Amino acid sequence: MILEQRNISAQTITTLTSPGVGGGDFKLRISNNHTSDCLVSVWLYDGTTDFYFIKNLVMPTATAVTLDTRHSVGELTEGFGLKVQTHSATTNITLMKYND
Repeated sequence: MILEQRNISAQTITTLTSPGVGGGDFKLRISNNHTSDCLVSVWLYDGTTDFYFIKNLVMPTATAVTLDTRHSVGELTEGFGLKVQTHSATTNITLMKYND
């Protein structure tokens, strides 16, 4: 089930979840729909401090990456917020937060 989907077309920081809000049981798919490479970072944050989850990932055109926040001992993002930063001035990425 798709929980949230956003299309990003500029250099920006997008907040997907706030610290302590909702569960961390989801997957995040980041797709590069642009005709050139794009640079993406993903952050976990607790309201005061940002922690890199992925730093400066180079995504070639027409590729995607999926982050699964679930693991055997709990949920990776539980209690943390999640931000995605696009570093390229012109970009075309899709962020899809979902569970199955």
